[in-house]
Amino acid sequence: MTRKTSIAFALMTLVGMSSSPVSAQSPIFNCTFYAARAISQLQMGAGCPGAQGGRWSPNLRDHLNWCQGKSQQDMQNEDSARRAVLASCTGFYPGNVAFGSCEEYVGRVMSQVDLQDAKHCNFNGARWSRQASDHMTWCRAQGLSSWRLASEDKARRMELFECGRRTGTTTAAQGGPPPVVPRPTPAPAPTPAPTSIGSNLSAADAQAILNAHNAVRARHCVPAMTWSPQAAASAQQIANTCPVNNVLAHEQQSTYGENLALGTGWTAQNSFDAWYGEIRNYNFIEPVYTRSPAVGHFTQIVWRTTTQFGCAMNRCGTDNYWVCRYLPPGNMNVEVSDRVTPEIARQSLLQNVLQLCR
Repeated sequence: MTRKTSIAFALMTLVGMSSSPVSAQSPIFNCTFYAARAISQLQMGAGCPGAQGGRWSPNLRDHLNWCQGKSQQDMQNEDSARRAVLASCTGFYPGNVAFGSCEEYVGRVMSQVDLQDAKHCNFNGARWSRQASDHMTWCRAQGLSSWRLASEDKARRMELFECGRRTGTTTAAQGGPPPVVPRPTPAPAPTPAPTSIGSNLSAADAQAILNAHNAVRARHCVPAMTWSPQAAASAQQIANTCPVNNVLAHEQQSTYGENLALGTGWTAQNSFDAWYGEIRNYNFIEPVYTRSPAVGHFTQIVWRTTTQFGCAMNRCGTDNYWVCRYLPPGNMNVEVSDRVTPEIARQSLLQNVLQLCR
């Protein structure tokens, strides 16, 4: 297994693509879940033709009030109506896809491969092989594991979604409203350079990783962070102790949030890309905390209430060990326990890990 990042805290699945809403098992609704899901759908549908009226109210209380006394079917009907608007607006549908056979799975894969060619995405790797036999062999090796097949499908759909955002080739579903013309993403304001580093990083490395964090935070409409020499000094203390047997482990009972990465020749950008890359595992519509697949590095980077951080690096054998520490820490109240209910965890995620907005 390639050594990359430790598991900070985790969750998520993804935004997928289809020419029409994908059939998925209907969720079981209560009012809290229904209202939280409605707000998340509103965030995703901002600017879509048809995403107007009471069904798309930005007020959580409106949805809570509406669903009082409503049946499961009533809530599912409203949810389905919003999902249809999302699908017809962007051509992408968030949800799981159930596969009944490897033939069905491979047929879907090849259509995704054809689409990436049409979009000129230039994806590489086994996931995008043009040989149907490669995908059939892989599928059979999984024993038709629904989780593994769905995860691969979601990963491809997210890559197609991001490619469409970059190239402007995201299209409306056939028969739906005209496509929404993507607005150019304004460049984030330059982040002031750290006046004091606090760790052994060069000023250039500190500035680079600060800029990388704030550039993606702007994409999620959360405030920029500032560099903390104190957090960087704390990160340096952690980095100075190389991981035993290259096993990354977080400090227990820390006042900081923490992201760790270890890799041969890894730069600050390599570490950041691995952390933020966990976005492909995250489910913005129905966020649930899990440790596998990992998403906690991503969620810490974009956690809305985190305001400052600092990083450090240490050479450990042939590897570079990167540590970033965050204040206030992210990933709070996301793991279900005796103190944290699933509803509290979901609300914490919905409030702090915002949809891509640019």
